Amino acid sequence: MSPRTAIAVRGFSLIELMVAITLGLLLLLVMTQLMAQQSAARAEIEKSGRQIENGRYAMSLLQEDIQLAGYFGQSGGMSGTVSAVPNPCETGATAASLDAIRLAMVLPLQGYDDSASPAGSLGGCLASGNLKSGTDVLVTRRAEAGNVVISPSATVAGRIYVQATPAATMVGTGGTGAAAVFSLLRKDNATPAELRRYVQRLYFVSPCHVPASGGVCTAAADNGRPIPTLKMLELTEAGFVVTSLVEGIENLQFDYGIDRDGDGAPDDYEPIPSLAEWSNVMTVRVSLLARALEPSAGHVDSRSYVLGDSTVSSPGDAYKRQAFSVAVRAVNLSGRRE
Repeated sequence: MSPRTAIAVRGFSLIELMVAITLGLLLLLVMTQLMAQQSAARAEIEKSGRQIENGRYAMSLLQEDIQLAGYFGQSGGMSGTVSAVPNPCETGATAASLDAIRLAMVLPLQGYDDSASPAGSLGGCLASGNLKSGTDVLVTRRAEAGNVVISPSATVAGRIYVQATPAATMVGTGGTGAAAVFSLLRKDNATPAELRRYVQRLYFVSPCHVPASGGVCTAAADNGRPIPTLKMLELTEAGFVVTSLVEGIENLQFDYGIDRDGDGAPDDYEPIPSLAEWSNVMTVRVSLLARALEPSAGHVDSRSYVLGDSTVSSPGDAYKRQAFSVAVRAVNLSGRRE
């Protein structure tokens, strides 16, 4: 074999092999870092997407119920005069409680401003540990738009119903004796007017999604990392039932548009109307703060957020936040004045 042939067929030297391995490791390291960065960026995009979607969904739920507030079937609106802010925790279990609910229907919208804890009558159905300090509470009242009951004998015991005609409105509970309570007739003077389930809901922000033992939000809730959640307290035949609606809603503020000249349009907004002004609320400006469900590495939220009449400062943690705001018209209330 010639010298030239021997050189042509020789393998890699140890130094060449080490250089090749080093270059390969460096290339692998760069690719690994690039993939890690792309994965982290994709995770942050997903977090932001869920956060924005949660905020929009929460806003749509509130918007729908505000628009329907004050709907009572054929009735042109409940009549009466309230001498005090109604107690939203009445259940209708007694005649006096049912009378209080009937009178409260005069105010289809009612709220509590910057509640440090459930104050007064609100504490009767909402434990202080389940309401986030400094957030607002909204109460809506109406009749169910669908699922009407034609025969009073088909009502559910304990459930509150509204029976309305253009001339009169009756409110009572279903079950035994309901046929005697609901006696309004349609225009033919023979067919009973339909009954609609009474719907009363309280919207509030809870410090957690799933409370710890005892049913109250503590530091142990949600596996030791409490998630602020928009919740709904609804009156049913079994009393008040709490439903978790949207996770990550950290703050909720309402401002109420007051109609002072009777044209159905708001003339100004107030964080909490007086007793006489509640019947003139035509719109509600909803402001909420949505927080990501997981922290973001390296992120520090030190911003302040303007929510209606309130300015909320973030605690400087690693959670990203997004503010949402929209003015919602109470169609059934403002439409009667146009």
